Amino acid sequence: QSLPKSLLTLVLTLVNLLAVDQASTFALAESMPQNLQVLVLKLDFCPLLTSKSLGQIARQLPSSLRKLWFSAAQCKLVDDSAIHQLAENLPERLEVLQLNFRACIITDVAALHLLKNLPRLPLLHNFRFDFRATAVTSDMEQRLRSTPLAPCPKRMRMGLDLDFHAQSFTECVRHSEDDCESEDLGAELELTSDLLAESLRNEISESISDVSAAFRNWDTNNDERLSIDEMTELVRALGMPTQNISAVVHEMDKSGDGFICYDELISWLYRS
Repeated sequence: QSLPKSLLTLVLTLVNLLAVDQASTFALAESMPQNLQVLVLKLDFCPLLTSKSLGQIARQLPSSLRKLWFSAAQCKLVDDSAIHQLAENLPERLEVLQLNFRACIITDVAALHLLKNLPRLPLLHNFRFDFRATAVTSDMEQRLRSTPLAPCPKRMRMGLDLDFHAQSFTECVRHSEDDCESEDLGAELELTSDLLAESLRNEISESISDVSAAFRNWDTNNDERLSIDEMTELVRALGMPTQNISAVVHEMDKSGDGFICYDELISWLYRS
């Protein structure tokens, strides 16, 4: 409730907290600065977060908002009604909209409602919607992918190529100017060793049983080591930029042989 009214950018990361409930989200909604232009809300793994809570926030989104990153992944009480309320309250001046509702109770009904509301946003040119591990069907995914955005339809990305992490959120705020000639959304970010390590740790914990299984998946030619080409493909699959991959691989490659063995990966991933 002490947020300054003149605030233009707000980045709030509250992950896996019981304290994120209806009362706290109501307080946040009521104190939302009305001149805000960039809002990043990461509320993943909050077991008491509900659709009603998100609706409170959605109804208070300021009309001045231009960029919105909203993540409520793995919140089991969040369902279609959250998408409905968010879609109906999106500020018309939005240019960037990135949503993560992975593993929430989301269906085609909510996705369609969101789709129907996108034309209300004439300035929107960067849209992401992560609906992995939901009930959204492949047919609806194709409808979403084929939706044109002005002025750069090719900038639309969603679903399987998207991950939301606190650091990448912050980087997106710092580097949110779009290059409309680029196909790579991740080009707005700078690939760093810490950012890649965080992304891989999340990928392992959410999608793969353990590090050894991950290593086997990433070792596409089965030579028991990761080459720079394999690392580049992995980074690209995570939707991240690849321009600094050589420097990151060099940091990982303690033996200096140009490849990353399993022990080097472990040491790098979980370094103190």
